[in-house]
This record gives sequence, C-alpha cells and structure tokens, in this order.
Amino acid sequence: MPRPYICVASALLLWASGPVLAQPAVESFTDQAKSWWAGYLADSKLISLPGGRKLNLYCQGKGAPVVVLESGLGAGAFNWRMVQASLARTTKVCAYDRAGYWKSPPSDGARDAGVEADDFAALLKAAHLPAPYVIVAHSYGGHIARLYADRLTKMWGHPVVVENRPGGDGVIAINAVIQAKDDHTLLWGPTANFVGHPYSLDQMPYDPKELVPVARVSGTVVTLGVPASLNVNSLKELLATAKQKKGWLNWTTAVTMTDIILEGFLQSQGIDATHIKYKQPAEAVNDLVSERIQLYSSAYAIVRAQAQSGGKVKLLAVQARNRVPGLDLPTVGELGFHGLDFEGLVGIIAARSSNLPDAARDRIGADIKTVSKDPQVAERLAATAQLNVPGNAAEFAQSIDEQVKQLNDSAKRLGLKPKAVQ
Repeated sequence: MPRPYICVASALLLWASGPVLAQPAVESFTDQAKSWWAGYLADSKLISLPGGRKLNLYCQGKGAPVVVLESGLGAGAFNWRMVQASLARTTKVCAYDRAGYWKSPPSDGARDAGVEADDFAALLKAAHLPAPYVIVAHSYGGHIARLYADRLTKMWGHPVVVENRPGGDGVIAINAVIQAKDDHTLLWGPTANFVGHPYSLDQMPYDPKELVPVARVSGTVVTLGVPASLNVNSLKELLATAKQKKGWLNWTTAVTMTDIILEGFLQSQGIDATHIKYKQPAEAVNDLVSERIQLYSSAYAIVRAQAQSGGKVKLLAVQARNRVPGLDLPTVGELGFHGLDFEGLVGIIAARSSNLPDAARDRIGADIKTVSKDPQVAERLAATAQLNVPGNAAEFAQSIDEQVKQLNDSAKRLGLKPKAVQ
C-alpha cells in the first residue's frame, strides 16, 4: 500500500493540533486522572485580568521553560490531565480554562480567536509566569486523527501523515484531496459540513459526487441544552412554553445541517422562533448561560463544562438514535421527536478521481475497526465526547445517505433549494 496522506478538514470541530503524547508507563490513566483532578480542584486559581474578569489557571511542577497548554474546542484544562502530569516531572506546566469553560466565569460580549488570544496574553502576564514559554495547542479532531495514524502506520508498515488544512468550512481540505488526484491522499473530518455545503455556500466549488466514503471512524455526541436558570425540565416542556410565548424562543446550532434540521422541526411544531447565528461556539455557550438564547443544539464537548462543573446548562436530550453511554439523557426519539434525530458522523473520504482500489478501501475500513478496539483509542474518543462507532465503506455510505435525505427533507419543508455545481 502506498504511503497514505490524510488531510484533516479543520471546520466545525477540528483546529490546528499539537503532538500526540504516548501513555506514561508509571501510572494508569485512571490513577493519573484521579490525581490530576484532586490537584486541579485544590490548587487551581482564578487569575484576575484587566477589566475585572478572571480565568482559571492550574500549574504543576517546577523549572523552565514554562509549558503552557491551550485546549481545543469545548475543552478546558481537564483535557490535558495526562499530558500535564507527565511533563510536570521535568518542568513547570500550566493549563487554563477559557472564559465560560469549567471553572472560568463566562464573559460578556462576542468571543473570537482575537479575543481569546488577548485573554491568553493577559493571563500569562497577570499570573507572573516567566518567559520564555513553550505553547502547546490541540484540537480533538487532529489529535484523534494522529492517534489513528500512529496505529495504522504500525499496521501498514508505511508512514501515515496527517496535515491540517483549515478554513472555508472544510472546503480547502476537500479541494486539496480532490486536486491531489492520487489514491493515497484522503480526507478526515465531519460529514455534516460537506453534506450541508449545497445549502450553506453561495455556490458549490466542488462536485459532491467526487467524495467517496472509505470508513466511518466515530460519531460526535450532539445534545440539546437550555439555560439551567430557565427551570425547564424536559424538551416537551420547553416546546410547550415556546408555543405559548410567540417569538420567545431564541435558538442556535453549530453547523448548517443542524440549523436546517432544527428550524424545520420548530416550523413543523408551529413554533415562532428566532435563529441567532454565531461564529464562535464559546460565544453561544455564554449567551445560553445568560439566557440570551434558550436552546442550543451542539456537540456535547462544547457545553460539557457548563453542564457538568458549573451546572449552568441543563441538557434535555441527545440527538443520536441510541442512548450515549455515560450520559443519563433520553434520545429525542424516545421523547417522540424523531424529527430532531442527528448522527454526527466523522470518517475518512477519498476522491473519486483518485481511483482508490476497492481492495485498499476495504482494508482501510477493516483496519479502522481494528484500531477502534485499542483501549487507548477508546479512552481518547470518550474523553472528547465521541462515540466509538467504526464502519466500513458501505456502512459509512449508508449513514451519509441517511444524513442527506434528512437534510433534504428538512430543507424542502423550509423552501430551500441546494446550489448546483458551478
């Protein structure tokens, strides 16, 4: 098999990543996580920033240079627990929670990458952390892709290279794979982006028929959350309130596909509601907590901090067809609202023009299933709120077809038409 090359679509959930670190041999994950958590609760500190806001910072170890850990989407210091504890044996290592996550209070106003960067710089100064710094950033998507790449490299005897191609809602990565025109350049990413492109883009810059399913890797856990302060105890109760109070409900989701699904569902229920759009997920979480919006359909990873530690977000249901292990939440189907079903698929895609041999595609699918049984892979997936649901090309294709049909049905209800390929 030729040297595989995977482009990661850095769209909704996949940002630039740092290195994947191997499991420490000294402690088990469970023991290390417990030890880190105890230290985090006891020793992390809220650092005051200019303007009166505060960010939570947790440092371990001594020495220089100071290693500063920046978390990915929907994550906080907790996601670095294994890495931080290991690095702290040799130097000082600090992780922090961005505004609105875990122990850091939410902030007012819009949040974007520039604001987050300013906060980061202000935190380093306010905490009196001595320069120079080694800054390590990650996103769960690139992180998981690299973990699979490491396992597949060992299985295939050839390097599997992962390169992030962020931007354009995944279009940059998609075009890179299509234009490569070879059978060893593949796309790794969420399907909701390219399935939704015919409705979200002004014109289609590529032909969707060029994308060929190779293997399903995982499923993103998507939940429906409300402000805890609303004192709403069920989805049925929320919808009943929204019907009674015309124009009261403000809602948002994370991607175009769930935008259309939720809007179509609300329309079918006779609910007059307003769609509020955000560029940054953290901004939507802050507005959810403060009741500027009353319903948020998002990846569980985005709202987990406020739902777990802060208790400021109440989760009403998961949008998957089956219950999610570890989450005591009903499915929307159980509640009688099948129109809200949504399976967040993540997988590997090839370009049709690459002429990837069927035998190679079958082997990749089979080997992904093998890798998914690795306990470390399963642990990393769970830590990032991903379902371990590997599938071969046929299974992945069927899942995508179901997404496309659901989206088209919802779009038709709303009078939306897909864009044609230019």
